[in-house]
Amino acid sequence: MGMVSSLISLAAPALEALAAVSLASSSFASPATSFGRGVAPCAESQIPRMVHQLWMSPELSPEPGSSASNITVAFAAADREPERADVREAMRSWRSTTLQTSLECPWEHHVWNRSSARTLLASLPHRALRDGFERLSRWPERQKDFFMYAVLGFLGGIFVDADVAPLQPPSAWLEQARRAGANSSAARLVVGLESRGSDEEAKAWRWSGRTQLTVWAAAAAPGHPVLMRALDRYLHTPGPSPSLGKLDHYLHSVSMGSGLLTKLVDEWLSEQLEAE
Repeated sequence: MGMVSSLISLAAPALEALAAVSLASSSFASPATSFGRGVAPCAESQIPRMVHQLWMSPELSPEPGSSASNITVAFAAADREPERADVREAMRSWRSTTLQTSLECPWEHHVWNRSSARTLLASLPHRALRDGFERLSRWPERQKDFFMYAVLGFLGGIFVDADVAPLQPPSAWLEQARRAGANSSAARLVVGLESRGSDEEAKAWRWSGRTQLTVWAAAAAPGHPVLMRALDRYLHTPGPSPSLGKLDHYLHSVSMGSGLLTKLVDEWLSEQLEAE
């Protein structure tokens, strides 16, 4: 069984596997809310009614020779509240928006930090996921993407960056898909268009291509092949070399960020068309 097939086979029972994960309330400085119960999709959607965000403060390295208690304090301090007021407000806006949804079809809001992300990945029956997350620690923007693919791939829901504020309730995402002609009850992946233009514009703006999808927001049902393939690609792609220049580092980052998601969605859509 290949890595992608193995990951997909593990995604289905992920909610049940997480019953043993004991997580505290979803404040900024503590792990996310318990996922022992999970939220089943409403009848009209396969995408679970959960909004995920990740905030990781810069890690603090304990001084050489530090005692165990000092090391614990250092790691705990890394899970602190964002200093930027706009980030705190954006996250609170998502919390408020999810609380205002109907009682018949409620949504949950989960804020993950570095500690709770590690706890989630360690609870999954594939050690490579935890190792892959740690390997990206010096590449925080892609470490975030890796966690996005993991949490959507195994739990599903909506993932939005910490500094993204909601302009509409989360259920409106699927409603927009319905209005665009898609079958919202069958929708298993919702992605956003970040940019589209000519080859000249793509080169000038340093996009990954003429069309580029966004990685600051996405929604998916658990086990979607695009997410699992993204995880597999990360696990088999080395991080950027420290010797890379600033431009090369940026281009590598784009290729593994928006570029990767765009490429995988395009491949998956092509496969669906060929199968029809």
